[in-house]
Amino acid sequence: MNSIVDDGRTPESQSLGTGLKRRPISFSSTNLGYEGSQSFDMVSNEFGHFWVDAKRGQVFMLPNSNTRPIEISSFSGDKPSGMRNWFKQQLPFKVFNNLIEDYEDIDIDNPYNGIGITMGWDSRFRRIFITKKDYKPLKPNIKWACGGFYNTDLNLYTEIIDLKEADGFTFDGINGCSLQFTKPPIPSSTDIYAFFDTTSMQQVDGASAANSLNLWFDNYKLLNPDYNGNLYIIPYANEQWLNYPSKLVTGNINVTTTGTWSTIAKLPLNLNTVNWVSPKNLVVLAFVDESESQYHGNSVLGGFSSNGIIQPTTQYTADFNQFVADSPGFDFFKGIIYPIVQNTSGLGGALVLQALAAIEGTTLTTQQISDTGTTVDVSILQTENPYSTLGGLKNYNWSGVYNKVSPASAVFSSATFQAELNNIVLESTEPQVETHPLNKIKLTDSNFFEDVSWTIAYSLSTNSWLSFYDFKPNYYVNHNNYFQTGINVSKNETLEFGLWSHLLTNKSFGVFYGNKYEVGLEYPIVNNFTSKTLESIELWTEAVRFHNEYDFAYNKDITFNKLVVSNNRESTGELRLVPQKTLRDNINYPKTYNGYQEILTTNSQDRWKLNYLYNRVSSEDLNQPIWAWDSNQIRKSINNNIIKFKGKRVLERLRGDFFLNYLGYDKDSRFQVSFKWAIADEELS
Repeated sequence: MNSIVDDGRTPESQSLGTGLKRRPISFSSTNLGYEGSQSFDMVSNEFGHFWVDAKRGQVFMLPNSNTRPIEISSFSGDKPSGMRNWFKQQLPFKVFNNLIEDYEDIDIDNPYNGIGITMGWDSRFRRIFITKKDYKPLKPNIKWACGGFYNTDLNLYTEIIDLKEADGFTFDGINGCSLQFTKPPIPSSTDIYAFFDTTSMQQVDGASAANSLNLWFDNYKLLNPDYNGNLYIIPYANEQWLNYPSKLVTGNINVTTTGTWSTIAKLPLNLNTVNWVSPKNLVVLAFVDESESQYHGNSVLGGFSSNGIIQPTTQYTADFNQFVADSPGFDFFKGIIYPIVQNTSGLGGALVLQALAAIEGTTLTTQQISDTGTTVDVSILQTENPYSTLGGLKNYNWSGVYNKVSPASAVFSSATFQAELNNIVLESTEPQVETHPLNKIKLTDSNFFEDVSWTIAYSLSTNSWLSFYDFKPNYYVNHNNYFQTGINVSKNETLEFGLWSHLLTNKSFGVFYGNKYEVGLEYPIVNNFTSKTLESIELWTEAVRFHNEYDFAYNKDITFNKLVVSNNRESTGELRLVPQKTLRDNINYPKTYNGYQEILTTNSQDRWKLNYLYNRVSSEDLNQPIWAWDSNQIRKSINNNIIKFKGKRVLERLRGDFFLNYLGYDKDSRFQVSFKWAIADEELS
C-alpha cells in the first residue's frame, strides 16, 4: 500500500477541502504492504502519532519532528526492541480461524463490543497502552453472520427441524444466522375435494356452502391464472372424516344424490368406475358437525371416554392406518377439517375435542388452546392426549379450523370464510419461506472461545516496551495525570465490568476492577560460555505502604512471595517464599504442597537471601517441556507432570549456562513491592 503525508510543498498538489491544495508524498510502496492499519483507533500526543498494523504484526510511531514512521515494534531508538517476533506472532487476530465459517468477514475493528485494537495514553508516566481484544475458537460449528457468532451444530435444532418438516416444510440449511425452511407452493394442478357430511347437515346449509365455495374458487382462478386445478363438491353420508382421502384413492364413494345434494354436487370424472385414476395433488376439505360412535362419544364432559367410547376408537385407528398407508401415493396433500359446532358441550364439541387431539397428537398449553379460537372446553388436552401413541395428523399436513359455530349457513356465507379459504386451502403459488434463529454464541462462552486478549505498554520516556498488564479493556478514556479503562464484554460481569480509574490512588497496587492480580517479573542470570552451579540468590527488594500522596513507610517483612528458577533442562518448581522470623522456623520448613513448596528466606540489611534451590525435574528423559506458554506467549506455567518435590534421594543444585528467575507477588495490595537488583552465588560445575 502507499501511505502519504502532506509535507507542505507545492509541485504536485491535492485538494484538501475547499480551496486548499498540498503536495502528498509516499512513505513507502511495497508488494505486501507496510505502515498500514485495520483499526480506527490510534493515539496522538506531544510525541507524535501511534497506530497498529495487526495484519502484519507491527506498531508504528510517526514523530512530530519526522516525516517517516518508525516501527517501534522492531526498534527501540536505534537498537532492536527484542519484541519484533512476538508482535509478528501475536498481533494478527486469532479469531481469523477456519474453525469459524465465514471468518474472513469478522469485524475486527469493534473493540468496544468485543474484537479489535484499542489504545490509551498515560500522560503522567508517558506510556502508550495497546490492548488487543481477541478470541480463539476452540471447536467447529461456529459461524460469523449478522454481526455475531452463531452455533451451527444441527443436532441442537433437531426438534424445530422435525416440527417444521411435519408441517410440510423442507429444511434448506443455514442462511445467514437462521435455519431456513421452504414449503413448496401448492402445485398448479392441485384439485380441491370438498366433502359434505350429509348425515346431519341441512340441504340448505349445503347449498350455501357450495355457493360460497364456487364463488371463492372462481375468484381465486381469476387472481391466479397459472392455477388449473378443479373444485369438486362431494355430498357423502359418512362422518369418518379421516377416511375421505382413502376413498379418493379407491374412487368408491357412495355419493348422496337426493334432493338439493344432487344439484350442488360437482363430481370428479370417472368416480365409481373402473377408469378412476387416484389423484396425486389434492386438498381435502371435510365439513363435518359430529362423528359420534365412529370417532368419539356424545359430549365433551366425558373427555376421551364419553358415553363409554374410548378414544382413539377402533374405527379411527383403522382409518388412521389406512391413511398412513395411502399417503405415500400423494405427491401433494393437504387436509382441513371444518367442525361445524351445533352444541359446544354436546356432539359438535366432542368432535372439536377429538379432531384437535388427533391432529396435534400431544398435550397443549393454555396458550396453544387459546390460539385455536375454539369456544369448546378442551382443557383436558393440557394433561392428556390419547392420540400421542399414534402420532399427530399434523405430521401428514392435516390442520383444523375450530372456531366455527352453527348455523352452518352463517359460517359459509361470511367474508371470514372466504379469507380463510385463501389462507389455509391454497395459500400461495409462491414458496413459503420461514426461518428460525440460530443460537447465538457469546465471546465469553469458554466452551467455544478462549479469551486471548492482552495489553502491553510502551514508554516514551525510555523508548522501550515496559510490561504486559492484566487489565484488557474494551476502551480507554484519557485524562491529565490519570486514565480510565472500561469493560463492556466480560465472562463474569459481577467480577469485572464497567469503568476503572488508574493512577488516582497509591493505596492499592495490582488491583483492577476490584480484583487483585499477581505482580511478576523475570530476570536472567547469564554465564557466558561456561556452566555453573547455582548455590544461592540474594535479592534487594523494597515494600512500601503510602500514607498519603507522598509519605510512605517501609516494611522489612514483605518481599516477593513466589520464585521459580529454571533453564531449558532444570527447574526448582514453584517456590513460595516465607520470611524467616525465628530460628525455630528452620525446623518447620520446607513445607511441600500440591504443586509448590514453601521455603524460608531471610532479610539481612534489606537483602533477602535464599539457598534452598534444587532441581526438581524428575528426569531429563521424559521429553516434556518444563514450561507451558499460554496462547499469547505471555504467561507460562510450570509443567507439574515432571516436577517432583518428594522422593528424590539426592537433591541436586541447579546447573547451567543461564538461569531465568521469575518473581511474583500476589499478597497484600496495600504494598508496592519493587525489585532493585539481585546477586547470584555460583560455582563452576
